[in-house]
Order: sequence, then C-alpha cells, then structure tokens
Amino acid sequence: MISPPRFWSAKEGRHHPLALLLSPLGGIYGAAVARKLAKSVPEKAPIPVICAGNITMGGVGKTPFVAELASRLSAMGHTPFILTRGYGGSLTGPVRAAPEHTAAEIGDEARMLSCDHPVIVSRDRVEGAKLAHDEGASAIVMDDGFQNPGLHKDVTFLLVDGETGLGNGRIFPAGPLREAPHAALTRAAALVIVGGREEHQPPHLPESALPVMRMRLESVVPLERLGQPAHAFSGIGRPEKFFKGLETAGVELLERTSFPDHHMFTEEEIARLIARAAADDAQLLTTEKDFARLSPDQADGITPIPARLTLDNPALLDQFLASLPEPVR
Repeated sequence: MISPPRFWSAKEGRHHPLALLLSPLGGIYGAAVARKLAKSVPEKAPIPVICAGNITMGGVGKTPFVAELASRLSAMGHTPFILTRGYGGSLTGPVRAAPEHTAAEIGDEARMLSCDHPVIVSRDRVEGAKLAHDEGASAIVMDDGFQNPGLHKDVTFLLVDGETGLGNGRIFPAGPLREAPHAALTRAAALVIVGGREEHQPPHLPESALPVMRMRLESVVPLERLGQPAHAFSGIGRPEKFFKGLETAGVELLERTSFPDHHMFTEEEIARLIARAAADDAQLLTTEKDFARLSPDQADGITPIPARLTLDNPALLDQFLASLPEPVR
C-alpha cells in the first residue's frame, strides 16, 4: 500500500487544489459505496459477529483492538474466531491460519493474530464465517469489513484516529474517507477514539450521540533495551506513532526508517538496516506487525516491540460483548 498523499491530511485542509480537483470523483466513489450498502441484504451467521472497522484508508489500530475483543470474549467463555480478509496475502480462502502460513500467504495481520487466537482468512466473509462456525467458533470478531455488506454484524465498533481524525474530510480519492461519515455513524454501535488528547475532537468527525471509548497504544520496551541506542523501522499505517512511542518509553532513537503500509521487506533492505544499526552499535527495533512479515533469516537480530492497549472505559466494552445474541444451535 502506498503512503497517503499530504493533501489528505487535516493540516493541508479541505481546500487544497488537488482535493478540490478530485472532489467530483469522491462524490462518485461515495455514491457507489452508498448504493452498494443500500442494495445488499447481509447474510446472518448462526453465531454473533462483532466488527471492528474504520472509514479512512490506512491503519488506525484495528488489529490490537481486534485482539482485545477476542481476549475479552474468551474470558467470558466464548470461543472466538477472528475473521479477516488477509490483506497482502495470496490466499483467498476460506482457510484457517496455521503456523506454517507465511505473511505472503495470509497477510501480516492474520499471521500476527493467529499466534494467540484462531483466525480464518477469507476474501468472502460469508464463506469465512461458515468455516469459523464449522471449526467450533461461538463468536466471530471481524477485522475490518465495515464497508463489506455481505455479512450481518451484531455489534460494530468504529475506530477513529484521535490525532488525524477524518483527514481533510473528503471521500477518496479527494481525501482518505471510504464513505460519508454521517452514513457510517448510523451503522456503528460505539466510537473508539485511538490516541490523541482526551479533550480534543478528531478533525472532521461529526458530533454523534454514540457511546465513546478512548483507546491508547503504548510501546512495551524491555528494560534491558532502554539503556542502548537504537535504530527502528516500520511499514504500518502511521510509522511515526511507533517511533514516537519508543522515544516516550525512553529509547534513544538514532535513526528511523519508514516504509509503506504492509510493505514486504527485501533481503537487501533488511541487510542495509542491519548494517546501519551495527555501524552505530545500535539495536534494531520494529513493530510486531512488521516482524510478522520477516522470514526467519531476516528476523535474526531484530527485536519486535509489542504494544500495550488500554481503554478508558473497559466496562462499556464488556457491556456490549455481554449483550451479544445467543448462537443458533
């Protein structure tokens, strides 16, 4: 995935010349999405489906939130399966993720999530839900799929970046939006604001009566790593968040290298990163999501840094999960 253009940002504004030029195409794109959603009749699975999605292109923190949903459902006695498209992978599915699957086959998110939870990869979400049910799932956590009308969702959480919000507020390709915000809000049960200041309303996010939770992600750096200089690299939606998190945790960051989201690293790129870190006698750090895309040979000598998720109102999340409909026997 390519990096988003600068004129998509809230800082550049709605009136950037390119945003204005592309605005008619955004209207066409938005109308097509609305028409698709309006005409579709979602198929209801025999088990409850919880969706975590967003309305902007790029990453916002869905993957750790999906893992949190699965963990909380497990604690409640459910057998949750995560259902994902497997973005960046070659397999169309439906297939259950297995340890021998690589990120090139099932995508980095599916590979990372499958370390802790059962994961079904399927471009066809309805067929994926059927496989999850057949494999023994009592609930499905759908990673993304907010604009996918094929499968009925019992509860949908809409994630919004607390800093960048909805960017310049325009629909693709004039901006980062996948659809009109007001229409999206009508399909959500709650908003999850990821990062940002608590008193700050994310840019271009309409006022809403939806319940709101705030979520934060913090880098968990092992104590033995804090006293050493470091280089870091990342190819996620917003790599600068990872770099800032390392510095906040106390890492002396000498060099940072950004790649496009879901970037598949070449042997030459990794060798170059390792050589530069060695020249500075520095450790080489990356995210767990990036680490999932490395081969065993590439991963040697690179430290993945996990992220810790915190919610300001976990009881509200548990309330939604506890109210899920019973599976159909």
